Amino acid sequence: MERMCSLAARRLLQWSFTEFCEMTLRAAWTALGVRKSVPANQPLDDRFFR
Repeated sequence: MERMCSLAARRLLQWSFTEFCEMTLRAAWTALGVRKSVPANQPLDDRFFR
């Protein structure tokens, strides 16, 4: 029984780590997408030189 618990805990840790990696990648791509769509990161245009 103890061995089975250890195996289950190991699988849970491994699964959580995989899920954590996927979540981090998804957050990074979302942040990059938002960064590209935010006007503040674009070069200054004539609105700022009036």
